[in-house]
Order: sequence, then C-alpha cells, then structure tokens
Amino acid sequence: MRKNNQILNNLKFTARGLHKQWKVFYRSNYGKVGFYILLVYIVIALIAPAIAHGNPFAAVPSEDYFSPIVELNHPLSFTPVQSSYGITTSEYVTGGSYYMFMTGLNNGSYSVNAVSTKNASSVILFNIDGLPKTLYSFSAYNYTTLEPQSELMVSTNNTIYTGEVICTYNPVSSTSNVTIRNINSIKTNSTILADFTSSKTYSLNPPSGLVGQFLTDSLSITSSYVYTFSLNSTGYFLNSYYSYNLKHVWSTKLTNKPTNLYFYGNEFITPESSRIIVLEGNVLDTYLYNGTISYSKTFNDSISNFVIPSAYQAIPSNSNTAFLTAGSYVYMVYINNGTSKMIYGAKFGILALGTSSGSSGFPGNFLLSSPKYIYALTVDKNGTLSISNTIQVPFTINDIKYYSSGTFLLSNTTDGNFIYLINSYLEYPFSWHASLGKITTSPILFNNPWPLNKSLQDAPTIAVLDGNYLTAYSFEGHASPLPPTTHTLSGISLPLGTNTAGNNLWIMFIDSFPTDLEVGFAAGIITVLISVAVSMVIGYYSGLVSSFWETLSLAIFLIPGLPLFIVLATILGPTLDNLILIFSLLGWPFVTFSLIGVVRSIKSRTFIESAVVSNLSTTKILKRHILPNMGTLLAYLTSINIGGAVAAVSTYEILGLAPLTIPTWGGMLNGFLGDYYGISQYPWIFVPALSALTIFILAFIFISRGIDEVANPKLGGRK
Repeated sequence: MRKNNQILNNLKFTARGLHKQWKVFYRSNYGKVGFYILLVYIVIALIAPAIAHGNPFAAVPSEDYFSPIVELNHPLSFTPVQSSYGITTSEYVTGGSYYMFMTGLNNGSYSVNAVSTKNASSVILFNIDGLPKTLYSFSAYNYTTLEPQSELMVSTNNTIYTGEVICTYNPVSSTSNVTIRNINSIKTNSTILADFTSSKTYSLNPPSGLVGQFLTDSLSITSSYVYTFSLNSTGYFLNSYYSYNLKHVWSTKLTNKPTNLYFYGNEFITPESSRIIVLEGNVLDTYLYNGTISYSKTFNDSISNFVIPSAYQAIPSNSNTAFLTAGSYVYMVYINNGTSKMIYGAKFGILALGTSSGSSGFPGNFLLSSPKYIYALTVDKNGTLSISNTIQVPFTINDIKYYSSGTFLLSNTTDGNFIYLINSYLEYPFSWHASLGKITTSPILFNNPWPLNKSLQDAPTIAVLDGNYLTAYSFEGHASPLPPTTHTLSGISLPLGTNTAGNNLWIMFIDSFPTDLEVGFAAGIITVLISVAVSMVIGYYSGLVSSFWETLSLAIFLIPGLPLFIVLATILGPTLDNLILIFSLLGWPFVTFSLIGVVRSIKSRTFIESAVVSNLSTTKILKRHILPNMGTLLAYLTSINIGGAVAAVSTYEILGLAPLTIPTWGGMLNGFLGDYYGISQYPWIFVPALSALTIFILAFIFISRGIDEVANPKLGGRK
C-alpha cells in the first residue's frame, strides 16, 4: 500500500513538474506557434484518407494534362476569306513541302494561294474576278506527263476557275516549289452556289491502288468530273463539268433548294455504281453519272448530318450504306437503291455524327454528339443501334472527323476547342485537348499524304484557320502540367493541378502528410532512444565497453553520410520502414556525442556520489537520477531530429537518391534543382510541397526554441 502511494505521489509530482514546464513553454511565442503548426499537421495527417482519394502515383486522364504538339502557328501574308475557306494538301516528292490552298485578299485583289505547312509562307497561284465563294481541290495523277498534281476549282458568283498545281522539290538546295498551269475559267448565266464535289479520289486520302480512275477508259486526267450547284431565275440546278477544261457536260433542275452535295464512288473503276447525292432540306435525291435521277427519299425532318464511311468509296456493293440524322433520329440508307430504315431514336438533339471507315455492315465506331455528351453506339443482333458508352464533354461538339484505328477528332469551331478521342468505349477516352479560344474553321485532317511517305516529317496532321493565323498540330500529344482548376475535361477536381507526369498533386500533397510525419517522428524518436542508451554507457561507464562504443560512434559519425545512405538503401531496399531505419542508424552518433558530455557532467555531481555510497544499483542511478536530468534536453534534441529527418529524406529525394515510391514532400520536389524553366512556367508543381516542408521544419525549430526557454530560464522563459 505504501509503495502504491509512493508511485502515485511520484506521478503527481511529475505531472505538476510537466504542467509547470508546459506553462513556461506555452508563454514562449516560438513554442506556441510551433505547437499549433504541428497540431494542424497532425490533424491533416489523421484525416488525409478522407480528403484525398486514389493512388497518388496514378496519372489523371491524359486529356486533362496532354496537349497536341504544335507544328505551326504563324500569321498569313494575306487576308483569308473565311466564308469560302477550303484547304487541302499537295506533296508528291519525298522531302518536299506540303501545301494548303486557300482563297484570300492580296493588295486589294482576290486570289488563290498555296501556303506552306512548314512556315506559312504563301505563293499567289492566280487572281480571280471577285469574292471567292468556293475552293475545292483533289489529288490526281497525270499519266500523260507522269506527274502527280492537285486539281483546283474556285468559283465566284458566276465564274468557275480551274488549274493544275504542280509541286517540285530540289534535293540539292533542299527547296520546294509550287506552280500552277492550264488555268481555265468559264462564265455562267447562273450564280454558282458554294458547293463542289468530285469524281476523283479524296483529296486527303492516298490514291487508289487500282489501275484506272473513275469515269475513264483511258489514263488521262481530262476525264474527271466536278459537280456543283447553280441558281438562275428558273430555279436551282445540279451541274457537271470536266475538271480539266471546264466543259459543261449536263445540268439537272432540282425540285428544292439544295443544302449539301456528296459523291459516292470516288475510287470506283466504272461509273455505273456511282451516285451524286443531293440534300434538299428533308429530301435526299441521288443521281447517276449521266444526270438521270436514281431515287428520291423524303424524311420527316431536315437532314442535319450525312456520312458515307470512307471504305464504301472504294468498292461498289449493294450493301454499302450511308448514315444520316433527321431530327432526333438516325437512319441507314442503302446507297444503290435508297432503301432506308430508322436505326436509332435519340432523346436529345443530335448535333454531329461520325463513323469509322467501315468495311461491311455497320462501322466499328459510331458516334453522336449532343450539347453535353458524346454517345458511342453499337449494333445489336437485330440491327438496331444502342448506346454503349456516354462521355461527358465540357463543351459542345459540332464537328466529328474520323482519323484512323478507331480515333476521332472532335471539335467545336465556335470556341476553337478540340479533343482527340482514342477509344470511345473507355471511361476516359480522350488523349489530349487543345483550345484556341476563338472561332476557327472546321479542322482538316491529313490522314495519309500522297505519296506513300508515312513519316509525316514535313506535314502536320491537323490544320485549322484561326483568324489570320494558320495553326497546325500533330496527332502526337505531350504532357503539359495542368494548373489548379476545378473544371477539367474528365470532370476531376484538381485544386493543386498536375505535374508533368499527370499526377494529381492534391492527392500526392495530402498523402505526404502522414508519410512525412511518420518518417520524422519515428526516425527522430528512434535516433534519440539509441543515442540515450549509447551515451549513458559511454558517459557513465569506463573501460573496454565504453571505449568500444565511443570508437564505434566516432567511426560511424566520420563516415560520409551520402555514400553510406546510398549503400544502405541499396542493400535494404526502398521501403518506408527501411528508410526510417537508415536515418536512425545514420543519425544517432551525432546526438550521442551531444549527450555524452551531459551524462558525464551529471555523473560528477554530489547526489550521484551519494547514490553510489548508498549502494544504489547502477541501473537505478541511470533511471532515477541521470535520465530525468536529461529530459528537457532530450525533448529539445527530439524536436530537432524530427525536423531534420524529414529534411534529410526530402534532400535525398530531391537529389534522386531516395526512393520515390512513397508520397512525400521531397518526392514532389524531385527535379526541382536546375528546372528553372519549370519553376517559372508552372510553379504550382513545387510551391505546395516546398511550403509544407519549410513550415514543418520551422515548426520544430520553433518548438525547440520554446523547449530551450524551459531548459534555460536565463533566456526569459520564467519571468
């Protein structure tokens, strides 16, 4: 009973002493500030799992932080005519330049220009007599002269122009040249409407591998046809012209006002299966190559989208289909006979339609857009489409263009936003996002520039006209750190943004709190415990044992810490426990030598001699007399060691020497040294971790100052 009372009295005495020391500590401004900072850090560490979810090293969806590679962004030397904008490509000699053709105003005159995709330099090909309304170009090959070329068609109100563009390349001077020849024009008694289509191959697709070309028994380019709309006092007409000399072939009067013109059979050998397709509001009319109407289809609503999968342009088949939207419905139309059926009824307004190239039956990829979503559709066994994936987008998609291998370029030409879709059936299906922030033209895709130069070294893959600027992109994307934002393409909130690896800095930052606190407290406390044990052995005892530990401590202390850390980290492995162990093993000699003198000083005091004379055991002397007299100093050294351990871990991680497999503030600062460009361009990558690390270390410096005032009353702590 007496023993229990003694223990209770000792506890009360100790509690009163601690309370008295706490009051002294709390009166210190340094100590108070350090304590509250530490308290905030501990609270954040405890609630970290609740406020940050996910793998800290998992990249956010790539569309959030990936941007396309800009191949060109340069002003044009003329004023482009946006209303008649049309571009295509022409490059036929390996190593030469790709040229894009567009109309514009040069020194008060309207002209047709060839623009280099390398540097936006332009060449005037020929002048025209008024405001251009339509520019059309298609790739061709002149078998008479054995020259690849582009055919240009341009119209004003009542004049049509044509010309042959030839691109050459000088390998000696590494220069390319573009010229035009055989310029022809024809005035009509009608107004030419802004639409052309051609019986030749797609201008942006590789040429047909077939021996001949559509609508010709010979290999001469003079047999290709171009179709356009016109208007006179008697009504609207569909016209056919030879592309070479603009000889008028035939005209057919249309029943209604035409809205769009398409051609089916760009790479057919014979003309019988081809169709000229005219959209007139809610009416679809198709014509044979000789101008005879094939069939007419009427839908309940105006036709807003029309797509012929590109594979169906190569080989004629009765199963070849086109897809269109009328109102909120999607229809499939067999092109040869006009048979149609409704395959999907949407509950939203359809803005754009896109399909992959197809082969037979339904295309493998089928996309619809509404004001807020992209819908990926698949066909079931009954031949009906159903939604297989719904993708939310932050801006309206009004243009869908198919590229290759199930990828699409989605855009909004009103606000200049573009997204590259790589797989419409993924949760996050996009690769990158780009924004020009202004009205742009519908983007042109350079799918496979002719000839078979697949390197695309000299050509972009996407081009848009941005006011007076020509902007060209590659389909390749690159990581671009995202600044703090609450609105991303994927819908993820990123309050601290991302780094170059696409990591969510918020998750990494919050997850670093428990890790750094664990490393700091564990390494700091273990270091002090080892140091206390060793210093008491060295300081109190004498003889062989004391000398051994003193020599060992000195040896470890003198070994350079950096190489020793690298060796130990390599042997033990990059885990959190091993990291704590390494810093404990490296840190105890310094603290030990700080404590040896204290132990020896206490040992020389009278009360220790009295304890020895009283036959008190050495263990009890160390426990009751020496250790309590070291308490305040141990608290001081522990606080210093905790901050020092976190600083050491961070230093090694910044240098790339410590493992980066656990979230820490130091890991977030990896690559900080020498990245002056990154610091100036995207400081949000470094500021949070640098601030947290600095404040954490300062907190323990402040705490140690407060403890110092407890241990040294002369500093003013006990006024």
